[in-house]
Amino acid sequence: MGMIKMKNYSRYFLLVFGLCATLVACESNENKAEEAFEQVRDSMTAKGDSNAYADSNVELPKQKAKPAITHVVLSEEARFAKETEATINSNEVLIKELKGTPDNAKLLKKISQVEKDNAALRLEMAAYLAEVKLRWETHKATTLEELSKIEAELKTLKEGLPK
Repeated sequence: MGMIKMKNYSRYFLLVFGLCATLVACESNENKAEEAFEQVRDSMTAKGDSNAYADSNVELPKQKAKPAITHVVLSEEARFAKETEATINSNEVLIKELKGTPDNAKLLKKISQVEKDNAALRLEMAAYLAEVKLRWETHKATTLEELSKIEAELKTLKEGLPK
């Protein structure tokens, strides 16, 4: 049972690591284009080039909006959690059945150990789901806070434009 737990933990670790690496690696091309434009404009202005784009109202080419990142992993996690819960419940029913069989010390000892493993697995799943929920809520709050800051900054920039 210990080796199976280790394999499951390694799978979760690899899944979370892969997801984090993917999210960190994704960088907005829009930011790169703006930075490149500003660098070229600054260098041309510094050299005294009369053709420099000194006008800050120059619009960059419109880029297609990227769709919001869908979190397929959460639905997969939810499905896995539901399936695991169902399996743990069916294990408990089977354990009760086996406990009702004629007394056999060896069998009861094995059943007791399996029952403890099943209960431990239920606790691990509950702890994992609670951690995921907490991480989601933290991520959500941080994202909403950053969005508010960006919206406020954009509003300030828009108000500062000449009419």
